[in-house]
Amino acid sequence: MRVKQLAVLSLALVLLLSACIPPGASTTITILYTNDEHGWLLPAEQNKRMSSGAAEMMGLWAKNEGYPNASTIALSGGDSWTGPAISTWFKGEPAAEAMNAMGYRAAAVGNHDFDFGCDVLKQRRDESRFPFLSANVTTKDGKPVDFAAPYTLLDVSGIKVGIVGLSTRETPQVTKRENVSDLEFGDYQAALKKYVPEVRSKGASVVVVLGHVCLAELVTLAVQVKDLNIPVMFGGHCHEAANRQVGGTWLFESGNFYHAYSRVDLNVDVASGRLTGVKVKLVKNEWEKSASPAAPPDSAVKAVVDKWQAKADTQLNTVIGYTQKGIARPWPMYNLVADAWLWAYPQADIAISNVGGFRQDINAGEITFGDVVGVLPFENSLYDVKLTGAQVLQDLTCCGGVAASGVKWVNGRFILTQTGQPIDPQAAYRVLVNDFMYTGGDQFPLQKQDPNGYDTAINWRQPVMDWIMAQDSSASAPIDDKIDTEQRGTASR
Repeated sequence: MRVKQLAVLSLALVLLLSACIPPGASTTITILYTNDEHGWLLPAEQNKRMSSGAAEMMGLWAKNEGYPNASTIALSGGDSWTGPAISTWFKGEPAAEAMNAMGYRAAAVGNHDFDFGCDVLKQRRDESRFPFLSANVTTKDGKPVDFAAPYTLLDVSGIKVGIVGLSTRETPQVTKRENVSDLEFGDYQAALKKYVPEVRSKGASVVVVLGHVCLAELVTLAVQVKDLNIPVMFGGHCHEAANRQVGGTWLFESGNFYHAYSRVDLNVDVASGRLTGVKVKLVKNEWEKSASPAAPPDSAVKAVVDKWQAKADTQLNTVIGYTQKGIARPWPMYNLVADAWLWAYPQADIAISNVGGFRQDINAGEITFGDVVGVLPFENSLYDVKLTGAQVLQDLTCCGGVAASGVKWVNGRFILTQTGQPIDPQAAYRVLVNDFMYTGGDQFPLQKQDPNGYDTAINWRQPVMDWIMAQDSSASAPIDDKIDTEQRGTASR
């Protein structure tokens, strides 16, 4: 009898709740999306305006979106930590802690998230209160990886949301190859065809893709998987700020460095869980240099940032030089680094670096160890390779541009700085490069050109620090005039 009474009460409750949901009632799920944060936890000057900052972004979310709230989730497109010294020096731990404080619910695995190796990536995963996602990364023998899941399911305002992750297939070319040599970065389409139906079978009403994948690739992918009815794909890797619609799929990328976020509103029918509409907006996190941020920085996130900045200052705030004007990309910074390598290792004839490794400028004033770490945040060493002149010319003109020392571009050709003579295609040269380039990063063919390249074990930052200290610069004798500002390479980023 008691069981029957309970059953009647349960049925009555269901009917009552159903009666409370009017036909066609909908709810809105809001996604706040960033990508390629790269550890920019502090505000920075850009084009005479201030932008970035994790605490500033969290404050903006609170002011604009009423965040945190039950209907809003924050997602990241990956490349979360390699960047300024505050994050890089501690191998991304500060960025992970800040993202915890910001309440991120999931992050795609980006290529630079592998920069410190898979063991460190697993540490960051264990420290994070949100999952790392990548559906297209497996071991070489096809087994699941232990640092990421293919997808996650979130309950947002009573609606089950499935989030499937993707990592760029370029990863072996744009991180240290040894860090990912045991991994396979598989086809995006195949990964989604496998996992999107699985996520829906587990009750997801709405499925979105969280990808560290460039917008151009997402455009192609959206067409390839249009039968999966994926309403939203988030991208990253190319540092674009854009949104566009391809068929029934919206594609988003929010730039980089906490400069902006995308607000995406998904309107969902409560009864069926069916998506009925999408609204989008890109919001910039910037303000005039003479003014305050658009919203007060969040105190909890700021406390995290301040803690790690104090640790970084203790270890990295040693002053090693002084610049009156600042040292900017492209050519002043490129030339400084390449010249420092050749100065420290004069056995070589030429030094070449990929320009994608230069991640920030040095502002006017005192130069510290931390500034150099911010410029060259990756953990690379220098290789001494033996090349023919023809191979040197190939490397100088390929792969997105180079910084160079020992050569310069004059009247449409490269000449040797010491002799003023053109590079002889038949002659032999010793060339300094970084190990990222040597092992095929950015498509450089160096290891094929010289399979027996010599790893000097010299950290690529050390000669730069040593050269700056050797100049004994100060406010009364700045370093600026000792840095060549003329173009030498073939392109800049």
